[in-house]
Amino acid sequence: MDITERPDRAARKSMIEAYQRLKSHNANHPLLKYISKTTDNDFLYSLDNKIMEEFVEKFVSGNSNIADIHSRYCSALRAVFLESDRADRREI
Repeated sequence: MDITERPDRAARKSMIEAYQRLKSHNANHPLLKYISKTTDNDFLYSLDNKIMEEFVEKFVSGNSNIADIHSRYCSALRAVFLESDRADRREI
């Protein structure tokens, strides 16, 4: 990641990478429901209002900017992926 990127772009890119990594590992994980589609550079949030209300409750706090929200979601995605990966390695 280029440190000269705008924070919201960098956070978005990291979030997309974390989303795609978790999806490739566990396509049915509940954290994936907040995004309906991704590409390497972009994504679409779920169109389901109830799901998005849940997303806001979990990842938006106070005066959050979009980079903060993407960073929190990315951290949650990464944590789940890492825990799943550790569990898989223990099984081997």
